[in-house]
Amino acid sequence: MTLIALEFATSMLGAMKPEYKKKIQKYLDYPTEKNWENIYSIIINGTGRPSTVWQAVIAVDPLFPSRTCMDGNLRTRWRTIPSVVTLKKAITLAVFKIGEN
Repeated sequence: MTLIALEFATSMLGAMKPEYKKKIQKYLDYPTEKNWENIYSIIINGTGRPSTVWQAVIAVDPLFPSRTCMDGNLRTRWRTIPSVVTLKKAITLAVFKIGEN
C-alpha cells in the first residue's frame, strides 16, 4: 500500500522526484539492507529544517544507529534497518511536521 505522506514529501527543490518515491515504496514493500542503502539519504522534507529519511527514523527511534560502519570493500554496512512501521511513522511525522513547535 502506498504511503500517502510520500505524495506531500518535498526535496530542497520542491516536490520529491517520482523515482525517489518509488525507491521508498520499494523499501516499504521489501525492507532489505540494499533497499535501505538506496533511500537513507533522500530528503523527505525540504522546507524549514531539511530532513533525510535516516534523520526522520532517528527522530522516532533514538536508539537507531546514528553511524554506519564500512566493510572490507569500503561499502556502508548497517547494523540494523528500520522496520516498515518505524519508517512509515518517521516519514509521516517528518512530512507533516507532527510534534514540531
